[in-house]
Formats: sequence, C-alpha cells, structure tokens
Amino acid sequence: QLPSVRVDSMDQEHEACAAALGVLSMSRSADALRAVLAAYQKHFTHEEQLLDTHLYADMSATSGTGFSAAGGQRRSHFADHKRLLVDIEKQLVIAQAGGSVPMQFVRQVAEDFEVHAKTYDDSYAEPLSRLMAGASS
Repeated sequence: QLPSVRVDSMDQEHEACAAALGVLSMSRSADALRAVLAAYQKHFTHEEQLLDTHLYADMSATSGTGFSAAGGQRRSHFADHKRLLVDIEKQLVIAQAGGSVPMQFVRQVAEDFEVHAKTYDDSYAEPLSRLMAGASS
C-alpha cells in the first residue's frame, strides 16, 4: 500500500503505476513492462512539473552554487526517477530479444517503486498539498 501524497492526481497516478506493476507480475511480458514504463514516464513528468511549480519554484534547475537542502532533495528525487526508468529500459532490450521478464526483476522493480514512494513522495506530501491548496485559493 502506497502512502497518499494528498494530491488526488498524484495518488491516481501512483495507483495506475501499481496497477501496471500488478499486470507485469502476472504476465511478465515485454508489453506489460512497456506499460509500466509508460505509466512511470507519465507520472514522473507530471510529478516533476508539479514539484518545480509549487515546491521548488524559487530555485533554478541549473543552480549549483552553495548548499540547498531543497536542491539536494530535488536532484536526488529526480535522479531516482531516471534510475527507475533506465532500469526498465535496459530490461526491455533484453525482454524484446525473446522470453519473459524474469520474476527477480519484476519483484525488484515493484520494490524499487514502493521504496521510492515512501522515501521521496511521502516527504513532499504535506508541503506540496499545502502549497497547491494555497495556489488554488
């Protein structure tokens, strides 16, 4: 069970990612893995846009001077998105060559998504939902 991030669209996208992971677990097919990749890409793009608009609005994506806890969190979070996508893309190359997706990889990608959500997404739930509520007032 993934924690709510208190933003309906993000929670719905998390559910879509989890549903795609469920299909992958059952079928272990390259098509199911492509569906996970597509769900992740859609979600990560939207999430990064929301975070940059609301939570990281005061920082430049290219700012590299000085220490910024928020900047470090942003870089780490977005880098983890890239890692999750690259892992799937690499496995897709193998899966397209024939055969099913190994169960070990299926378990790992599901675990990685859950750890990502609990490590990164849970940390922005309160401030993002508060800032978005203030922006819509």
